[in-house]
Amino acid sequence: MPQLFSRMDDMNWLTPSIADILDQGAAPPGGDGSIREQTQLLQQKLAELDTPARILNVRNTPSYTLFIARPETVGRLGNRRQVTPNEIKRSIGQIAEENKTWRLGFLPQIQEQADTIGILLRTEEHQALSLRRMLVRGNYRDHPSTLAIAIGNTLEQRLIVQDLAEVGSLMVIGAEGAKSHFIRATLLTLTALNTPGELRFAIIGDNADAYKTFAAAPHALGRLLTAPDDARRLLDGLMKELQRRQQWFADERANDLTAYNAAMKRQNKPSVPRILLLIDSLSNPDWQEARDTWIPTVTELVRSGSTYGLHLVLTANQMQAPDVPGALAPLISLYVVLRSAATSYVERLKNFHPSLTRFVDAFVVDSSGDDITPVELCSVSEQEVQNTVSYWKEAATKRKQESQMAQVSGRTGLTGMLEAPAVLFNPAPSPATPPVPERPTTDALNRAAQALSRSEPRAEVTLQQAQALATYLGWIGIGPLQDILGMSAEEAKKTLLVLRTMGIVESNNSPTPRFLRALDMDNHKG
Repeated sequence: MPQLFSRMDDMNWLTPSIADILDQGAAPPGGDGSIREQTQLLQQKLAELDTPARILNVRNTPSYTLFIARPETVGRLGNRRQVTPNEIKRSIGQIAEENKTWRLGFLPQIQEQADTIGILLRTEEHQALSLRRMLVRGNYRDHPSTLAIAIGNTLEQRLIVQDLAEVGSLMVIGAEGAKSHFIRATLLTLTALNTPGELRFAIIGDNADAYKTFAAAPHALGRLLTAPDDARRLLDGLMKELQRRQQWFADERANDLTAYNAAMKRQNKPSVPRILLLIDSLSNPDWQEARDTWIPTVTELVRSGSTYGLHLVLTANQMQAPDVPGALAPLISLYVVLRSAATSYVERLKNFHPSLTRFVDAFVVDSSGDDITPVELCSVSEQEVQNTVSYWKEAATKRKQESQMAQVSGRTGLTGMLEAPAVLFNPAPSPATPPVPERPTTDALNRAAQALSRSEPRAEVTLQQAQALATYLGWIGIGPLQDILGMSAEEAKKTLLVLRTMGIVESNNSPTPRFLRALDMDNHKG
């Protein structure tokens, strides 16, 4: 379940407390007695217009106040009738005309009270909801999944919560500004409440730079990729990871990630993390031009990935093709359609007066397009993002100091695909003339292979592969040896030790030693 206080995972990562990283946000208005005055004035005006209604309850937020009212009766004795919602709606329009500074909205029915109506009044200093105020709500706080995300508040102030583990992948439709607000809140929620051992993410697409602050967190698999040609290699890597996980799950007879990681825990093996891939945006002209190269892969990842812990968040400008490919659309179970792209949904909503549009930011839509829920989104500040990333960076630094070999997470299959050496580590300044290690002898190479042979039957081949990998990356570490060469943690540690002894990589305590030189393998064959 989401833990709003600190908790420790199986790899000894400690999550932050949300009180330490998230702001309270703006407080709802009304402490000065203004809401009481507004209540009295509304009741008085409705009575003067012969559509009396008694206000039973008031719900206030930083952006608007909801007055819940029950229509009363009018007419002479023996011929009295109850005022209809349509009559009150007309009166609300007249009140708005008389009070130009008021921004009013009308709800024909409150969901939990069939005989009541709602009157919305936007606050003079309109403030967005804070993420913290959403996360402390009961239906989020009591949710059983750490992948739960608070989508937004309905007009009746009911919080909409969705579990990414259940919906698998989601699509965000709309213009850039509001879209980035929603995605930032989603990334912040998942990053704050999940450790790097539980969740890793990658960000690709032409708008990836909008989330560059998140790339510094240890959850991130590496640098941001904007061009589709660069992203295609990552997508191919995710497909291979999906195939590997399908085999691993089959070997353990596990039906989902939770069952598989439980099996790993029983065997004292590291669990594998969930991987979240954000692609922003599919509507970019370069991505559209290369659509044939990514549509099949993305479609398969959306169709099959969630069972194995691979989730996608996709964005597009419009719901229609070609922005959202026809093969992909029915596989997405959850859409968040921002107000700028939601005209067709507004027209299909029952009991949704046009005046309400100013009170919502988006519409939550299911795959059929029939279940449509208007919501107000929250906003997160850059400082909140910085607080979260700084917390995790400090945690990663402390972890490295305590154990040079400590892993960020279990295998992801993507180590190195998003990384450049400058991104992975910040090496100490090198001397003007770096030391040149002595060329190892054939006997030294044979001894190294024999040292590995206790755990790897084809040790010499494995050592050559590790050397080639270090040459290609310009560095080496436990992660690439496990993810790319399939070594166990123990084998990877031994291989690193041998590579240091052979002078192939620098001999220091860095978890990612730099490549120094390659052996001429032709001169050292048995």
